[in-house]
Amino acid sequence: MNRLIAILFLIGLFSCKKQVDKHFLITSHQVGVITDSTAVYQLDRLFANDSIVARLEEGDFVEAINDSYYIYTKTGKLRLIAIAKTQGDSTSSFKKVIIFDNNYKTLKGLNNLSYYVDLKKDSAIYKIKTLVDRNVLLTFDTIPLNMLYDKKSLAAGWGNSASIKAQSVLKDSLQASSFFVVWE
Repeated sequence: MNRLIAILFLIGLFSCKKQVDKHFLITSHQVGVITDSTAVYQLDRLFANDSIVARLEEGDFVEAINDSYYIYTKTGKLRLIAIAKTQGDSTSSFKKVIIFDNNYKTLKGLNNLSYYVDLKKDSAIYKIKTLVDRNVLLTFDTIPLNMLYDKKSLAAGWGNSASIKAQSVLKDSLQASSFFVVWE
């Protein structure tokens, strides 16, 4: 009888599907509880257990015209940065969410700690863009993510020839310096 119970328990344990916490799910329309239609004024309610720091009408050179909302856990760990589409408008939705917390994952388990080898299993590179600030931006065709890589971490020869293919300069062990979703 004990054997039967143990066997049934093991069958139940292994047959359970992996549950994805919707509070941390990344899809083409959401990053956790923030969706492509979430308004700025809703952040306080959505992140009631976290701390939100607003950088209004200022920011880094790239984001100087948009309000940024830094979302921290109660322990002070940066979770997300949500960047509003319209400056100074509490009804504005967000155009970009930068992800720092590795609890946020796609359905396939990709997160900010994923390596390039994990990404290329599920998606082809849609676009590679070299940025002025010594970074390379990769956009993927089947996942709603953008990955930013430091050019120093790429294989030798990157940027010296237009004929070099992405796969020849992207190492499988490459980890992104930034992981984000853009909604326009």
